[in-house]
Amino acid sequence: MKKLHLTLIALLFSFTCLKAQDYKHQIKVGVGDGTMLSTGDLFINAFDAIILPITGVTREDNYSTSYPYIFVDYRYGLSEIVGLGLQVGFMGIKNEATIKNINNGSTKNMTYNSSYVAVMPGVDVRYYQNNKFKLYGNAMLGMLFMNRETDTGKQDVTGFMFQVNPIGASYGDKIAVFAEAGFGISIANLGVRFGL
Repeated sequence: MKKLHLTLIALLFSFTCLKAQDYKHQIKVGVGDGTMLSTGDLFINAFDAIILPITGVTREDNYSTSYPYIFVDYRYGLSEIVGLGLQVGFMGIKNEATIKNINNGSTKNMTYNSSYVAVMPGVDVRYYQNNKFKLYGNAMLGMLFMNRETDTGKQDVTGFMFQVNPIGASYGDKIAVFAEAGFGISIANLGVRFGL
């Protein structure tokens, strides 16, 4: 219990030592690895790899990233610690699949072009600042819109998406570089933040 009290006191002290928010409006432009989006189909196709051979069909997939997860993020500073805003991100993935039917010896090549758009409201919490160096965390929850074009037609899917970055670091003043680590769409994000 004593450790909990000391931790709470240390957190409150660190929050009171923060300087005032430099800029009420901030825009971040960045790129992420898009791990969840690029591995989502791998899990679906892993299931197919178990089921399809029973029916006499095999499938080989060749994934490539058309463009990485690119995002624009706006934050409005509610206080010197908390900011609210919205992130909009885009990613494209291409899959060239070869489907073979063992029963009749036929082979079919399929191309899947998937484009993703994420729209996620979020909150940032800054927990340390020393001059131009800042540490923060953020969490976002929103919608993911997927459009997939194949040789046989189009498919649109909408679902929930999230991103949680417990560790974020930035260095700079009006223009700053940042790096974030977390889970959700990406494991790692890098980019530039602009204060307005």
